[in-house]
Amino acid sequence: MAMLIPSAIYITLAAGRGKVFYEKHRQLIWTAIGIAIIASIITFIWRLNNSLSFEDMFLPPFEGKPSSPEYFIFSFRHLADILDQLLLVFPLLPLLVILAFGGIRKTLREKATRFSLLIALGFLAFLLVVDPKLGMPRDWDLFAMSAMGLILFLILSTARVAMATLKRMAVAIVVIGLFCTVPYLVTNLTKSSSVAYAESLLNYETSRAMSGLVVFQDYCKKEGSPEKSKAIWNRHKHKFQEKGKIDAILEALNKGDLRTAGHILTILKPNKFDPDIYRVKARYELYFQHYDLALKHINNAIQLRSWYSEYYGERALIYFSMGRPDSALVDLRKAYKFDPNVSGVANGLTGIYADANMFDSSSRYARELIILDSTDPVAYFALVKQGLVQGDSLLVAENYDKFIRYADTLQHPALIQQIEALLSKKVPR
Repeated sequence: MAMLIPSAIYITLAAGRGKVFYEKHRQLIWTAIGIAIIASIITFIWRLNNSLSFEDMFLPPFEGKPSSPEYFIFSFRHLADILDQLLLVFPLLPLLVILAFGGIRKTLREKATRFSLLIALGFLAFLLVVDPKLGMPRDWDLFAMSAMGLILFLILSTARVAMATLKRMAVAIVVIGLFCTVPYLVTNLTKSSSVAYAESLLNYETSRAMSGLVVFQDYCKKEGSPEKSKAIWNRHKHKFQEKGKIDAILEALNKGDLRTAGHILTILKPNKFDPDIYRVKARYELYFQHYDLALKHINNAIQLRSWYSEYYGERALIYFSMGRPDSALVDLRKAYKFDPNVSGVANGLTGIYADANMFDSSSRYARELIILDSTDPVAYFALVKQGLVQGDSLLVAENYDKFIRYADTLQHPALIQQIEALLSKKVPR
């Protein structure tokens, strides 16, 4: 929306009462605009230097980000992508440019043309500087809107003679337009061709398509094609070697192999825009009880992906380790809100509510956890504890054997000790 501010100011002051006001206070208005521009530049630079998520929204001017060093504002690939997308949205753009070329200087005297030019420049600036974050196809609604101002400007700039020529070519233009768009629409009406098209996009831009690759893998799994999902990842995994290292670090940490995790961390390629790097660093520091450093890393990850459930779960684990269960609960609720199907989040909510003897809540999340992971002992622990405290022998009988089996298998002696302590008290019915 910021790109439309100049055109909004112009149309407000170009006619009617706005123009009268402008004529009376011209100097004041230009002073205010100048101050606003300077303040906006200062604010932009400050946010760029102090907010990872804000910085990640934009492409660097001359050198790409670590994940895609060849892609930056003035790179050939980025400029070619913009042109390609504009032609896909409006195939007749070259013809309109030719017809409008001679009349631009004359029509710029008209207010409507100036207004459309400001819209066009704003949207083109948006396309130029904002990182497209290509995962699946680019956002067609954004590109359609971005092309609208340019097309409107070119139409208004078309001289009358050229417009007459355009009218005579109307039938040919319609045919060309249909020829350029209908085959694409018809081809992608079927499920199989749409899947093939999405896969071709991933093949074309794999280095910038990790999110699209993940979505496509999930789609294949849901469609009952896990082999295809695995094959797609195997075909492209060599382009995501850093992702493989991150997975190896998490695997080592889960096994308690801090030496291996630390070694891989030292050879991991730096990338301040990769939230998963911050996540593994936070987990690593947590093992050494460096809580402040762990929080700093996970906060950076959340700043970059504020909607990602598992990062809030990670921060909740840090808070819980620090003895701050209330803060942990807040983050677990956020994590659950973003994705209620993460077993680790349901595990955390079940455990916290069970520890607080809030059994209405712990029972709810325990039963959800059993659906997500029927081998998680925390779910059965919460139900057994509820039964012992409330004197519900049936609830204890239904869940005790499963709790002992899974707690022993997954090595959770602390949970077993808590239940044994409650059993020794012989809580009355």
